[in-house]
Amino acid sequence: MYIERTRTEPRLGGEGSGMAPPYLIGAGLQSHLLLGLDVGNNFSRVAAMVDGEVCLLFDSFLSIMEAPRDERSFSSFSATSGEVEFARSIRSKLGSDWVCEVGGVNYDAAQLYSSVLRFIKTGVEERLEKLVSGAVLTVPCTFSAAQRNLILQAAADAGLNVIQLINEPSAAALQYCTLNPQMEGRYLVVSMGAGAFGVTALEFYHGILEIKYSCGNSAIGGDNLDDRLVQWMIDKIEADNKIQVLLDGATRERLRRAAEQVRRDLEIAEVAHVHMPSFAAAGSGYLNLASARRYNLVASITRAEFLELVKPISLDIDTAVGKVLAEAGFEVGDLKAVLYQGGVAETSYVRNLVTAHTGNVAIRFLDRDRSAVYGAAVQANLLSYGVRDYVLWDVLNTDICVQTEGTAGAVVQSVVSAGTPLPVKAYGQLPVQNLTACARVFQTSSSLSEYQAPVAGQSDVTLAEVVVNNCPPPKEGKTVVELGIIVSADGRVDYTARHMELMSPLPLSVREGERAPYRNVLDELMDYRCQRSPGSAARVARLARKMNIVAELVPKTLRELGYLPDDIASGVAVEHMLKRLKRSKSSNRGVHIDDGDGPATCTG
Repeated sequence: MYIERTRTEPRLGGEGSGMAPPYLIGAGLQSHLLLGLDVGNNFSRVAAMVDGEVCLLFDSFLSIMEAPRDERSFSSFSATSGEVEFARSIRSKLGSDWVCEVGGVNYDAAQLYSSVLRFIKTGVEERLEKLVSGAVLTVPCTFSAAQRNLILQAAADAGLNVIQLINEPSAAALQYCTLNPQMEGRYLVVSMGAGAFGVTALEFYHGILEIKYSCGNSAIGGDNLDDRLVQWMIDKIEADNKIQVLLDGATRERLRRAAEQVRRDLEIAEVAHVHMPSFAAAGSGYLNLASARRYNLVASITRAEFLELVKPISLDIDTAVGKVLAEAGFEVGDLKAVLYQGGVAETSYVRNLVTAHTGNVAIRFLDRDRSAVYGAAVQANLLSYGVRDYVLWDVLNTDICVQTEGTAGAVVQSVVSAGTPLPVKAYGQLPVQNLTACARVFQTSSSLSEYQAPVAGQSDVTLAEVVVNNCPPPKEGKTVVELGIIVSADGRVDYTARHMELMSPLPLSVREGERAPYRNVLDELMDYRCQRSPGSAARVARLARKMNIVAELVPKTLRELGYLPDDIASGVAVEHMLKRLKRSKSSNRGVHIDDGDGPATCTG
């Protein structure tokens, strides 16, 4: 007998069952997570696509490292005043020679960045009890290919599979367009946080986000504005009290926090006031700090004085906005809105600079903390599951050039120009000398003024030195070797070489470019002091008597003991050595110093 069923039970794993579809279970994806990661200078955030919606999994992981528990693991992420200065703003130091010495071990920025990623990955897996199978990471749009490679290496060391790197302005625009699919048109995205500034012009139509042009400076951010204010406060207290301030780690952190508060006060008032007590003079030496006199800072700064103080940064921002609009071919009337992403980008200081170019265009403030990480999570879902509802077409933000040595000197040719859609493969010809072709590949953003010396802000960043050996002999007046430059969708660069006539590949060797020196405003101030304030002759003579050597040999001896030249010139090494000798005086057996050839006993 046939009985009609009026009620049907939901299929296991189907819609309405509360369980994942069968294909997810069969593929093993139910217990995995695809993350969007936004690792900033101060904070890191994690998001993922859950049930078709983007969810913020964890908010405000501190990207500030303190001293490691042991030689392999860093204890993240409490901000102690004594250690913060060595491991803050890690991302902006990628690609430079900056190192942090802890416990006699040097850690570079890539190693600390890897520790941050490892901490985030482990924390997500432990709290959600799911494995992280892949992630999309946000990066500043002006990061060079070398810095992007360092990020991928750091992620691999942390055991994190990176699906793709996505530029922060592009990620923020992707999140806005997915939430507002009907708002098609042309947009200008302005992104500025603690450590990077970027401007992107894009066009959104039929689910396609086409980036037209992108520009900026990853050495400009809220930290750089604060550094200018810190320098102003140091100059103020030194001028008022006729001293040099002792700039140890705790003092620098106090000044940075005060500078950040001054910047916020100037956002709502014309004048900001600073009241800070208990500064020590730098001339006391290590042995007299406890009894040193303390000084106070009481000062005020107007908004006009602040704008004059940060004028070099303002010029870079103004230049970048004008260049993006010009290169993208956007008129003021073409823009549908200007999208601001990041805490610093929302301030009137940045908005006034942008409004001078865009006029009275509509303004949209994106979520300053979450828009970039939401966009990264959306991109991870689009790439992993083959969804084509939205497509992001990004571009190269700086020129990639090849420098070769010819008969008339150095020859530079632009192989891939800024604004080229990615991915792309281009070729440049190499001259052959003695069956060998050599070239230097570099990225340049010479249109922006060189505000700082770190690699993130330089106009010329060396990516690699390429050598092609055993080249076929060139024909007279012809070049037969081509260097192929392959730029991936996330801005990474790879190289190939081929014979132009035979179209056959040639073996080549690639050596990564040297890391640029890391500097900032406070470092330049300290270097200036080291040059202007040599060690006291009386203290050097005292150390010479303690070590039983002549005074002229003190600098050489300190260098052999491992002290840096700047520390020797400034007298820091002299004071530190005197302190060591005094501490060991009670043994009445002298001090044993290891100069590399064996211990030497120095008597008092």
